[in-house]
Amino acid sequence: MLIFKILTFVLLYFNYANALEVNAFLYSSRFSDEFYHSLIKKFNKYSEENNLDISLTLNIGTGPSNATAENEFILKLFKKKSKKYDLYFYDNIYSANYGDNFLDLNEYLPKSHLDIFNNDIISNSCVYNDKLIGLPLQLYSSVLYSNKQLLKKYDKKIPKTWDELINTAKYILEKEKELGNTQLIGYNGLFSDDVTGSNSIYEFIYSFRNSVGDPFPEFTNSTVTDALEKLKIIKDEISSDEIFKSDVGYTINNMFTAKLLFVKFSYMSHIFDNIYEISPIPGNKSGISSSVISGQYLGIPNFISDSKKEAAVQVLKFLTSKETQKELLLERRDLYSGIPSLFDDQEFCSEINCKLMKNIQPVFIPITYDFDSFEKVLRESTYDYLYGDTSVEESLKKINNYLTEGNISGGVTTTPITTTTTTEYVTTTPVTTTPITTTTTTGYASPITINRSILSNLIRPTLTLPNLNRPTFTPPNLNRPTFNLSNLNRPTLNLSNLNKPTLNLSNLNKPTPINGIKKNKYWFQNY
Repeated sequence: MLIFKILTFVLLYFNYANALEVNAFLYSSRFSDEFYHSLIKKFNKYSEENNLDISLTLNIGTGPSNATAENEFILKLFKKKSKKYDLYFYDNIYSANYGDNFLDLNEYLPKSHLDIFNNDIISNSCVYNDKLIGLPLQLYSSVLYSNKQLLKKYDKKIPKTWDELINTAKYILEKEKELGNTQLIGYNGLFSDDVTGSNSIYEFIYSFRNSVGDPFPEFTNSTVTDALEKLKIIKDEISSDEIFKSDVGYTINNMFTAKLLFVKFSYMSHIFDNIYEISPIPGNKSGISSSVISGQYLGIPNFISDSKKEAAVQVLKFLTSKETQKELLLERRDLYSGIPSLFDDQEFCSEINCKLMKNIQPVFIPITYDFDSFEKVLRESTYDYLYGDTSVEESLKKINNYLTEGNISGGVTTTPITTTTTTEYVTTTPVTTTPITTTTTTGYASPITINRSILSNLIRPTLTLPNLNRPTFTPPNLNRPTFNLSNLNRPTLNLSNLNKPTLNLSNLNKPTPINGIKKNKYWFQNY
């Protein structure tokens, strides 16, 4: 048995040593490392079972908790044409920054693999300069949460249009006010002064297109004017400047305490089911909706060796396959899928709200934009109108002027970050393996210029209940009675005349020893 174990270990060692190593890079400050370690193990098990001779290694970079830092670190590597990493987990909002450095996957993946994806998602979030530069690993969507207890109380339906939402909110707010409830909030759409607010603006404008198949309107179009004017009506009539400007933490707190009648938030399965009903975000007309889709994608650098390219393609193909994506979504339960056939999978739909997923109408901020500067111009110009005295026409003129200038991303600043490399593999033979971990300081990342941690909380929010007021109970000054036991008569026990029992052991049956058993070991038949 010992020889077998030694031989198994030797074979595993040489198989692993001879395998082609694919180094994947993940900037982990905004994500759960445990999830990615699970992916690494799944691929390495698949590789071994299918004799691919490929070993996947995860390299984790840590630094400032924002996507800007992640972006600058990756740009630094690309500028040096670093061959250290063969596969990148990246945020697709920065696709314009990475596109020239990624492989065109059209040249490496079979058409049958690409055809499983939603064509709109591929064309709007994966294609840069006619190149397929990546595929989605995990996607996040936004939905409308409606307070089902209050809707039931007043016999109202979930709104499908913004006018229905306004009218329903005004009615319920007035009725609740008559009952003394002045804490209820009509609507919070997450229009905070950060990238979350920029996504909400873009999403709201898209909900005003005339038909489902229409593209995002030009900012000079009257549709955009109508959208922003309606947004201001919502703020003024059923919400407030303070509510609109509030951050994600404030919103989550009010969701848990049921103080929000309607709220736009990231899709999270089952967390608020006892309070809210989830539905697609309303539109200007029934049947029109909108949801900004963001997420994490996989891309392969085009300056690594051909053998590494081929191996990395095998990893990417496995991680984005329908089977792996199905497992991923069933584990996470808070994701949107770019593979529409999953929404017709009976097993999948028994766990996931496929009806909702089918009705989500995704929109992407164009990946050709310099995201950081675009989202800032979009947000600041819109807020000049929404919260200030600037006209809607003047605000939209600023945005349009920015877009006509042809902005391209660039610039790298310097803040060191840390990279941790973890190698893991899983075998079908029950052999214990120890992860090999090394830590080195490499590369640079930018300081936080835009608070992208808010976006990560929106996508995958951490349920924190800050500053909840817990009631303090102070007992009154109760008058406690005083008992005086000093004069109680204690009884005296006289035990002198008690009869003591006599034990007669003379007639006890002794156990018989069993032949062949020594050292006073007995078998008691009645044991």
